[in-house]
Amino acid sequence: MDLRLPTLMMLFSLPSIAGTVFLDTDTETTVEHANFTIARASGPGVIALGEFPAGTARLLLTPANRPAIPIAFDVPDSEPVTVELRDGRVRSAGTTLSVDAIPAPRLGLRSADGEHFTVVLNGDTVHTLRNEIMVDDLTPGRHRVEVRSADRLTIWARGTVDLMAGETVVLGISSGRMVVADGLSTAWQAHSGDAQ
Repeated sequence: MDLRLPTLMMLFSLPSIAGTVFLDTDTETTVEHANFTIARASGPGVIALGEFPAGTARLLLTPANRPAIPIAFDVPDSEPVTVELRDGRVRSAGTTLSVDAIPAPRLGLRSADGEHFTVVLNGDTVHTLRNEIMVDDLTPGRHRVEVRSADRLTIWARGTVDLMAGETVVLGISSGRMVVADGLSTAWQAHSGDAQ
């Protein structure tokens, strides 16, 4: 009797499959697993990513026009898992999900023609702007921005800027002109006090 074949099969058996993983997204999204693209959503909807082994699964979600989001989640033994991607945020109701460290957003401030300004972020952080500066200690989300003259007596612009993780937005500032956002044009929202 020859026992080599069953032993060989046991040594190279595939991992047991636990459950199906789904992605519910509100935008066009590319999904990578183990450095390979496994799915592409062409728009909002739910797509099946396939069967995953029980344990921790790692994916890289890349929504359209946004930075990639590396995630890790637990695949239970027999339950399907749905990962939701809404407004650049990831969550899952049925399992533990963690978002790996992603780069902080960067906010650039650029003055036109060498003008000098004072920029107040979130009402308390003050920056002196001469030519260009890059602020990279902000968190993702909405931040209040107020642009004042160098002597702080004239308010040139007020508004909010929405920053996404890993994204760079540069605000072009010029006295008497509307603030212009480079990087993501919809990131800047002017409020009263901004030149029209």
